[in-house]
Amino acid sequence: ADVAALGDGRFAVAATDGRITVYTIEDDAAVEVSRVETGLSSFGAIRLAAANGRLVANAGDDREGLDYWKRSIGYEIGDDGHLTEVFAVPWINLLGQLGNGEAVSVDYGPEVFVEPPALPLDRDLLALTIMREQRSPDDAAGQFQNVFQMLGKRRNGTTDVSAETTCRTALAIMARATDSGEFGEALNTARRACRTSPEGEAFVEAANTDGREGVMDLLRLAPADPYALARLVIVLSASAPDTALAIAAHDPRFAVFPTEAMIQQFTAGAPVPDDLAALYANRPGGYDPYDQWLLAVMAEQQGPDEATLADALLHYARAENEFRLAGGTQPYIPAPIVARRAALARILGDDVVVDVYDKLTTEPPEAGPALGGPVAPAEVAAWLSGLEQAGADPAVLSVLAAIVEEELGDSTVASDPAAAAGHYRKALKVAGESRITLSDDAGVSGRLATVERLRDKLRAAGAADADTAAASAVVRIVDSEASTPLEGEAKAELRDALRQAVATLAAADVESADLAGLGGLTFGFWDYDWQSHQNFVRDEEAAAHLEELIAAEKFVSLLLDNAAGDERDRLSVIRGRLRFWLSTLADEELASPPDPAQFEAWLDGAIADFELARDGAFKAWDWGVLGNAYGRKFAASTGGALDEPLVAKAVAAFERALPPAISEEIGDYRIRLILDGEVRVLENAMGRDLRDPALSGFGPYPGDPDYDADRLADLTFDIFSLARQRDTVRKNAAAAGVLREGSGWPLDTPADYYWGFAAAQAGAPLRIADGANGEPTECDRLAAHPNDVTRTTRPVAFSEIDLARVLEACSGDSARDKFNRARGMSKNPDADQLAILDLLIPAAEAGLPVAYNNLAIMISQVRPDFISAGDLRTTFSALSLKAAYSELAALLRPRIDDDKRREAFRWLAAKAAALDIAEAHRNLADLSTDRLERGAHLSIAAELFAAEGRNEEADAATAALAALNLGSDEILSVQDATKNREKTSLVLVDETLADQIFGLW
Repeated sequence: ADVAALGDGRFAVAATDGRITVYTIEDDAAVEVSRVETGLSSFGAIRLAAANGRLVANAGDDREGLDYWKRSIGYEIGDDGHLTEVFAVPWINLLGQLGNGEAVSVDYGPEVFVEPPALPLDRDLLALTIMREQRSPDDAAGQFQNVFQMLGKRRNGTTDVSAETTCRTALAIMARATDSGEFGEALNTARRACRTSPEGEAFVEAANTDGREGVMDLLRLAPADPYALARLVIVLSASAPDTALAIAAHDPRFAVFPTEAMIQQFTAGAPVPDDLAALYANRPGGYDPYDQWLLAVMAEQQGPDEATLADALLHYARAENEFRLAGGTQPYIPAPIVARRAALARILGDDVVVDVYDKLTTEPPEAGPALGGPVAPAEVAAWLSGLEQAGADPAVLSVLAAIVEEELGDSTVASDPAAAAGHYRKALKVAGESRITLSDDAGVSGRLATVERLRDKLRAAGAADADTAAASAVVRIVDSEASTPLEGEAKAELRDALRQAVATLAAADVESADLAGLGGLTFGFWDYDWQSHQNFVRDEEAAAHLEELIAAEKFVSLLLDNAAGDERDRLSVIRGRLRFWLSTLADEELASPPDPAQFEAWLDGAIADFELARDGAFKAWDWGVLGNAYGRKFAASTGGALDEPLVAKAVAAFERALPPAISEEIGDYRIRLILDGEVRVLENAMGRDLRDPALSGFGPYPGDPDYDADRLADLTFDIFSLARQRDTVRKNAAAAGVLREGSGWPLDTPADYYWGFAAAQAGAPLRIADGANGEPTECDRLAAHPNDVTRTTRPVAFSEIDLARVLEACSGDSARDKFNRARGMSKNPDADQLAILDLLIPAAEAGLPVAYNNLAIMISQVRPDFISAGDLRTTFSALSLKAAYSELAALLRPRIDDDKRREAFRWLAAKAAALDIAEAHRNLADLSTDRLERGAHLSIAAELFAAEGRNEEADAATAALAALNLGSDEILSVQDATKNREKTSLVLVDETLADQIFGLW
């Protein structure tokens, strides 16, 4: 850094590490005469100035306009060439020192500083002043004076302080420092002072090393050195707090290792524990300021006699000096130490205080316990094992055990690769299981980096299972970090790591994979729902997601083949999930799709996996996935719904997924998916029933040789039962608050009309048979709609309509003629929509039910927000039911042979009753077991029958009501129920609505 000639052939060299070495020239070679440590290495380059037998070392410069980065130290050059420090000045750079002690400033021109004068003749007065002062830590002038006199190095000075003293004191403070500034000052002091102490130097280097390497260095010191133990606990408190707490709680040395928090409690009056008091009863305190502080507090607690308080004063003063010694220019000194030192000095007599001061300045502290050196990794492992035996949780110590195992592997890999691989595997197992990481990278990145490092070491050790062992660890890590699918950029690292790990394990032999270590994993990252599944299809592309799921299914199959009992059930459910989502990829566009039979096989496999597992292995959403699997299987089938068990299985699975069947919280989105899945299955089944030839209108009719009334009744009952279930699902959804208006989901669509198609399709042939629809017309033979309950013939498929013939045959003014003519015209893709409306609207105004269905279709294609297509279809259903209720009741009532049919018919009758159909009220009265309910329906039936002029039926209802023998209060209740009965409000086309509909076009 700099060189200065000292005269007589000697010169001083300042190095950047803070050392100044004096050389002389002998035989043309530089020979070292002496060396000093300046402590200025952290202040930048040192500049030397020599004159008048003095050498001044300046360091530092103006930083951010603040002078406190500067330091200046002056030395006297002895005749033998040795340098003796005679002053240290902060905040100023000096040019040189005159022989009489005066120093000339560089920074402030011709300014001269004079070393403080020697102690006054009244030395006792000065001692009392020093012992009784209590400066503020922010007193800048006091700091200047303290540093000028620092370390007792004035020429009239006090006992010199050896490097060992400074080393031990700095280490004691550094071991406990939690504040980064305090730690840095103590570390710098220790690095300078511990160069001659191998143990101290090892501790300094360990404390100054970050990450797992630093932890390992401290681990090797901790079993033999309580200071290293304390530092280890502090370091771990930031990255592995549970581990730090476990060590502190179960290493007995920590209970008797004084820390600031502990001593502050004693200072506040808490008693010193007996074991700690016994340990320190005869301990001198040494160069550890915390020991000195504890001894001072213990002395004060012993009693108020003068000798004891004098002893306490000495320990407080030594603690203060030692904190200042190792704390640099701005030492941290706990406030109670200074306060108690000043307080005791003020209450004790002058002679006692002066005597304490003499001891403080002339008698060095006795050495404390020796520092311990590093131990072998095997001894560290034994120490950790001892902590476990003392009650520490092995799980929280595992992160340290893993470091030790890796260190053992590193130390044996050259001589015994197989043994080293065993150590690496143990470390890898911990890396996969413990969420604590001491890697340079935080969180999951650090855990994955640890696995990668250990995998590479296993490979280097020649371990054949290096890749599979690492892959197993990655799967365990991802399982512990992710309980939901890995969506989004934030989880891309985890997703990539998992994909590679699963692919490795899926391709591995059973013998090389650590299957036992993968037991009990939740695999929440594969718990897809429709949204997360579609996100992967969109973000990763379907082909990539397919490949990922195939590997996952193969991997879980590997685990499943080697599992038993509850674990086998659980894994069977997990594989069922994966296989189901694989089957859904048949709906996606794949560049190279598997054989279609493979998707079907995945779906069958999913159902088989779910059915194999016992109920206890299912979570709520698993039942939802199974319901979807059954529903998907049913949708792919070609048979009817009536005798298909898949429908009942799907509905049962969906209903097991929701409260009160389960108590698991699964969120509104998945609740909606479950309810919507059930609605879709029910609607699909109703559609399948409606297409059955026996109900569609295209099959046998009454009077035909192969007509089967029972079959027609079975299908009709089934549809009404399914519609009733659909209503129940929506009511449950409304009660749960999960309906969403306008979403487009089937669940959110009222769709109170599916049953109307059944009423129309079942009712039409029955009405034709009993003549209610009139004589067959040519118009109907050419264009009758399957859903027209009033048609007089079999329906005509839309593809079979001959427009020209229809226009000719359907030229009449009846509502049905107009409707059929409109139906025929709609076959022309270029048909005039207004002309069609001009036929449909009058048909609807005339009350033709099916006209409302076709109006709903047309309006929904043009202005779905104008009027609800569902409302128009509900009107279609209601009018169809009103027309056919008598025939439907005659078909169904005699065939009510179980509770399911009874409830389905009751539900249908309630629909009809809300339309003021008299027969429906009479039917509900017959079905009811409640006197008041029966009375209300009989009263309403009598009223409606009478209004229709059906006096005989009205009288019968009145007689049945009288037979109930109701009391006066009951009669009032019945009358109230009659007056306030529920009625369905229908959207009917009138002149105003007709004008509005025409306005849309």
